[in-house]
Amino acid sequence: MTAVGQQVALGYEPAHIYRVLTGVKLTANLEALKQAGGIHITLQDVHNAGADWRRAHPDSRRRHAKTPWEQQQQELLDDLKGREDVLVSNIEAIRKVDKEKTFATAFASKTEWFLFTLMVRTEQNMWMPCAHMLSKTEDGDIITAFLRKIKQWCGGAGGWRLRYIITDDSAAEQRGVSKAFRGLIDGEQEVDHFLCRTHSERTMKRRLPHDVHADARKHLYAALYYRLSEPGCDDSLRKAIKAAPKESIKRYIEKEWVATKRQWAWYARQHSSILLQCPTTNPVESWHHSLKKHAEGKGAIRKFSLLGCASHVLKIGDQWERRAISEEWRWKGWQRPECRWYPALKKFPGPVQDLIADELRKGQNAAIEAEEVKGELGDELTCQCLFFRQYQLPCQHLFQFDLVSDVIKDSDWDVWASMFEDCRFEIYESTTKDFVAKGIFDEPGGPNKHLLQVREVLDDVKNSYYQMQEIMADWDADERNAKSKQFVRMLRKMTGSVRQQGAMKALKQLDDEGHRLGTSSDDEADDGEVDPSNGQRAIALRSKAGNGEGGEGEGGDGDSEGSNSDGSGD
Repeated sequence: MTAVGQQVALGYEPAHIYRVLTGVKLTANLEALKQAGGIHITLQDVHNAGADWRRAHPDSRRRHAKTPWEQQQQELLDDLKGREDVLVSNIEAIRKVDKEKTFATAFASKTEWFLFTLMVRTEQNMWMPCAHMLSKTEDGDIITAFLRKIKQWCGGAGGWRLRYIITDDSAAEQRGVSKAFRGLIDGEQEVDHFLCRTHSERTMKRRLPHDVHADARKHLYAALYYRLSEPGCDDSLRKAIKAAPKESIKRYIEKEWVATKRQWAWYARQHSSILLQCPTTNPVESWHHSLKKHAEGKGAIRKFSLLGCASHVLKIGDQWERRAISEEWRWKGWQRPECRWYPALKKFPGPVQDLIADELRKGQNAAIEAEEVKGELGDELTCQCLFFRQYQLPCQHLFQFDLVSDVIKDSDWDVWASMFEDCRFEIYESTTKDFVAKGIFDEPGGPNKHLLQVREVLDDVKNSYYQMQEIMADWDADERNAKSKQFVRMLRKMTGSVRQQGAMKALKQLDDEGHRLGTSSDDEADDGEVDPSNGQRAIALRSKAGNGEGGEGEGGDGDSEGSNSDGSGD
């Protein structure tokens, strides 16, 4: 029964172990159990085996778990102060409401202490836990003391150059952040505090749960996820207040949502790439999941002493750090399979290749399904979709245009690749959504700006059409007609003055050659669909594009409630 006891001690449910042993799913297990003489084993025997194993091999993390918390706290301080790689401090604060003194160290146990974790994103685009607090209470004053201690460890005022912080919508955390980072009042940089979008949505559904609140919820949801401008957000908030069924609900929306809109509304994050990339506290949720997963069973952390809890947190933190170090090799010389069709991808680090390749597959899939491209293409190679605003890298919509008219040039790849020549994902910490369009061409050794010419657009369009005609040579008339109309619709989405002029000249010349493309009306262009079975033919329009797999296109653009304006979501 030793092996059974070990499995119970690892956190597996005794009932699950019993079912496995008795062959509920694998009959071979039952035969093996009979041969071992264990045919009469019961569920209680499994429970007892686990208890016997735990008594013989006590978990060091549970040692002294029932001693007074003051003794546990001192034991924790004495142990961690001997480690060179860990900073530890006892924290005290006077709670403003009742003047009661509260205590914290940095870690949750059977004494019902709360664990707070501060995480940062590294230059490799990985989230790392860097500071923890175990607090006997969950109020804003002790959180303030915790954050001030971190500032002190980082060198005092100006040592911790924090720009943005994201928390859940806890009132205690909001108060703690506002008191710890007072900005210009303390002669420091202003820190913008944002609330997790997922937690904000949960709060909305909890406080406005009934069908009678549906209209108000709809407008708040639009401001939370879709509105891209402050006037648009204000419009949704006014509609939410108007749709509220009671005066108490109207006052609640005005106080808790209108007054705090800069912390939770989507429009307030549009100026920064990193804020668009990180709308939630999901990394913290993943960290908490890791802590529970490696704690040998659900609720096991509650049975740890303070020292045992701290040791567990530091152990899992070391695992996260080793994982980040192991990913370092992907930043040098690593290549995805898509590099065979798009050699320019080799210019990017591995994690950036992952982002671009995912968009490439989505663009190819959209071409296979003959989906209409979202948005329009101006003379500057940019897009208003969420992905481009997040990373300023080629998105699925640009790849759709590229399949038709070769719009992405080598010089464009050089611009995007130059972002990561001297840095990694920290480039987005100070990057606005207009970074690529401004300043990068003036940097020493930077790429040359590609000057688009009408003649270039004209030649690209005609060459793409001739390639398409060669591929469609054995297609039937309806298929060729549908594909030609899709080609024209794509060209009409080129709205930049240079691209539009070149595309229209190309259509006229193709008309003069007898292809009769420019005469298609808008009504005609909407007739007919491309058979999805012709997907491989559609994607073959460009030899440099390989076969890709699915991914759905993003929503349309615009600052309105009625549509998914940026394809966002958690």
